[in-house]
Amino acid sequence: MDTEFKFRVTIVLRSGTTRTINATWVNVLTMLNNGIKVTIFVPSQNRTIIVTKQIAQTAIDAFVQAHEQEELPPPPPTTLNVAFTIRYSDGFSDNWILTNADFNTLDNMPPTVDYAITNIQDTNKQASSLSLVLAQIKFKKDTQINDEINVTMVAQSVGAFSISENRIKGTVNYIANSSFNPFWYGKPIQSILQFKDLNGSVIGIKFNSITFTETERDEIISINESAFNSSPITIEFFVQLSDSDPRAFADPKRIEVEQGKAPPPDPPPITQKQDTLFKVFKGLLFGSFALALLGSRGK
Repeated sequence: MDTEFKFRVTIVLRSGTTRTINATWVNVLTMLNNGIKVTIFVPSQNRTIIVTKQIAQTAIDAFVQAHEQEELPPPPPTTLNVAFTIRYSDGFSDNWILTNADFNTLDNMPPTVDYAITNIQDTNKQASSLSLVLAQIKFKKDTQINDEINVTMVAQSVGAFSISENRIKGTVNYIANSSFNPFWYGKPIQSILQFKDLNGSVIGIKFNSITFTETERDEIISINESAFNSSPITIEFFVQLSDSDPRAFADPKRIEVEQGKAPPPDPPPITQKQDTLFKVFKGLLFGSFALALLGSRGK
């Protein structure tokens, strides 16, 4: 006999007050033993039955099965857990199941690593512990590759540039700042010099590969390029990952060089959209002029 299963009964208190409540058979026996009258309405017979101690104690199972099935309340709803996916920024993902309370705790926590919670749905499958989920997130944080690039990582120190005998000459010192991401040590990145004439048209581009290490944190590039019979010439300096990836390691710089005049001082960084430079590249790299430029790559 399932004495913990509740059902509807009507009781008459000693004061004569009538109440309908949910009760278990243990409750019914207790009330009968305390002199409280207990009745049950049986829909199948369309009548109310007075529950006696004898019925409650010896025949209640048969009574419930034969007469009371319509009176039994539905079983309590199953508490569902939450199934979901944690998708990390590196493309990997983990599937988890947590209780509703633990899932709400996780969902309201500030993330310690870049991830998104997706594919959220209810499930009756067994839940994992929140501590296990947090341990996996911490593991991802400790092992996730940080390949961030930003404009504070490299300093460009522009040396004395001049034009002489239709040649542009000068030096640029590239320095890995303390903010340089160690992930990029030993990996080549690209310095780019862009030359423009008086009208602002691009007349040349110089590419150089530079590589920093923990112990070799600066690199000097010497420039000796044709001036294309132009003066003055504007030179713009860029440092980025590659020709095709414009993520910048430094803010651009710009100087103007004129034949017969003193070299300009090292300029402050400027703000220029990288996509502007790449629109220029597109025009150059599909022309015959680009072929000559590509052939002169190197330090």
